[in-house]
Amino acid sequence: MADKSKTVIVKKIKRGHAASHGGSWKVAYADFMTAMMAFFLLLWLISMVTPEKRALVADYFRNYNLFKESGRSFMESSSGIKQELKTATAEPATGAVSLNEVQHRLKAMIDEQLKGLQDQVLIDKVEDGIRIQVVDIEGKPMFKPGGAIPTDKCKQILMVISEALKDSKIRIAVEGHTDSSGIQKGRESNWELSAARASVARKILQNNGIPEGKIAKVVGYADTELLFKDNPNDLRNRRISLIVMPLREKKEIKPVAADEGAEKQPLPIIPPSATPSAVERAPAPRPEEKKPASAKTDDKKKLIDTGIKHQKPIDIRPTLFPGVNQ
Repeated sequence: MADKSKTVIVKKIKRGHAASHGGSWKVAYADFMTAMMAFFLLLWLISMVTPEKRALVADYFRNYNLFKESGRSFMESSSGIKQELKTATAEPATGAVSLNEVQHRLKAMIDEQLKGLQDQVLIDKVEDGIRIQVVDIEGKPMFKPGGAIPTDKCKQILMVISEALKDSKIRIAVEGHTDSSGIQKGRESNWELSAARASVARKILQNNGIPEGKIAKVVGYADTELLFKDNPNDLRNRRISLIVMPLREKKEIKPVAADEGAEKQPLPIIPPSATPSAVERAPAPRPEEKKPASAKTDDKKKLIDTGIKHQKPIDIRPTLFPGVNQ
């Protein structure tokens, strides 16, 4: 009875969920995605920038100082890295002399040695390289009228041009041009005249140190490519054009054997004195002879004949059934 009076207390703990954390994780995830998008956008922009600008950006951050030259743009032309890049890109990759250097040297020599004749030499840049044009002006023709005989001034100008170009790794295309004035009867057409003058200019260049291998082509255009199209009869349309192009190195193509590691087997040698009869030849197959129709029938009989001869039949009835008459 005493045990029944005791009170047993059972303590039950109810565990509930923690307080709601809200949507803060979404904000953090959105920040992460925004940063990733900005990072990949930066990589894409860097890949689209030219190598020159990319080097300028790298130089700016490499030498960045907040308290020194603040607010200065890294794209200014006075930046040292930009000048170095311009100098490096001016030289061709093959090591040949830059066409810009050739142009500067040529202009300097013309101003120094051709005083009074500078107006007859025009220099400009074209797609293939540098174009040097030696033109006629009033009272100072390059060739005698209607012919391909050069004047002393023509020889002097071409000699100075040869001195400026002979040591450069270049190719030269010589072109002859005329104006649209008529040709007197009995004389050559503008085609022959322009080609003859271009050939004479080539000879003068070679006589003054230009190797023959540097001459790319010699061609005459007559009056098809006028310098002053508005005035076809302008004397300056009579000219010699020299197109200076960079020299391109030719790559040698070496033949590659199909099986370099395989052993080469010697080929059979036939002496030159051997005649076709001395060489062994396989006998040619003989054509089959036609057989008559009777022979074909005999062959069929031979195939059917088994070699067994027919004899008189043997009566076996008395043996099996005694008392039966034969």
